[in-house]
Amino acid sequence: MNTDKYRKLKIIQMGLISLAIIVNAIVIIDQITSSANVFDILLGLCATATLFCGAIYLIFDYKKSMAGFYKAFVALYILSLLIRIISSLVNGASLLPTACSIVSLVALVALEFLKDLGQDNSSKVYAVLFVSELISALRVLFVGNMADFAKAISGLLILGTFGVMITFKYIDKKSRGSK
Repeated sequence: MNTDKYRKLKIIQMGLISLAIIVNAIVIIDQITSSANVFDILLGLCATATLFCGAIYLIFDYKKSMAGFYKAFVALYILSLLIRIISSLVNGASLLPTACSIVSLVALVALEFLKDLGQDNSSKVYAVLFVSELISALRVLFVGNMADFAKAISGLLILGTFGVMITFKYIDKKSRGSK
């Protein structure tokens, strides 16, 4: 999978992960220094671990032997959505972000646990996840503070990273003759 054809996509992936790590580090530092609630700190740490798994999967060229890091990435992403939902319920967040998080969680669980979705169906489920997360993030632009904005940007970068990972998962499957 080291062809020039995929090199640009890998560079995009590296850029997304690098930028997400920087933004996430700023968010975590801000949360620790501002005595943020435990949910926000857990989300930051979960995002860091998620990015670590995505970086390892990228470094080892998206091989089937490294699929554990892909699965760990998705599991940590699911955990972060669960934390976000619990935080929304505990802190009395409005209905829209909670609903978006639930839709995102359902889409992510489908991508992780439904077998043999195939590339087309995975793309459709990812599109639902993408739209849901985008709606949630856009809302923050209008009603959030700077820390919320940074968290939303970090989340969108992780979402983009996940989209590239799905693409490479199917490229690898195709190169091995799998579906």
